[in-house]
Amino acid sequence: MPLPPALLARLKKRGIVKASEAEPSAADQPEEEVIAEDYDDIIRPVGGGETRIGGPIPGCPNKWNLYHECSAFCQKHWGAGKLKESPHTERKRLRMLRKYPLPEGWCELYDPGTYVPRKAAPFNANKVLSVEN
Repeated sequence: MPLPPALLARLKKRGIVKASEAEPSAADQPEEEVIAEDYDDIIRPVGGGETRIGGPIPGCPNKWNLYHECSAFCQKHWGAGKLKESPHTERKRLRMLRKYPLPEGWCELYDPGTYVPRKAAPFNANKVLSVEN
């Protein structure tokens, strides 16, 4: 690999590199092969033979990740998510809303989370929870 011209000039000036050593011939250097491929049109299967699902799975914890595409695993493992909050979480949410109420014009939407009950009904995205003070 040849030295940058500025470094080579400084080394010659100090006498570290001789003028004949400084410029190797083109025949001495191996020829580099450049391989360019276009990967844009290649469709690759998802790892493990999984297929892509149309949209985000409601219970998938990665549904908000821009770089995640839900697969059959997400559908099977996360499914519809948790359809109802636990009583403990509900109390904490109501306490927080009493202390920090939502601004005017805002409404609260339920996110099914990541826990999946085994016999869950489908998630209704249009369901809006009302806030009781």
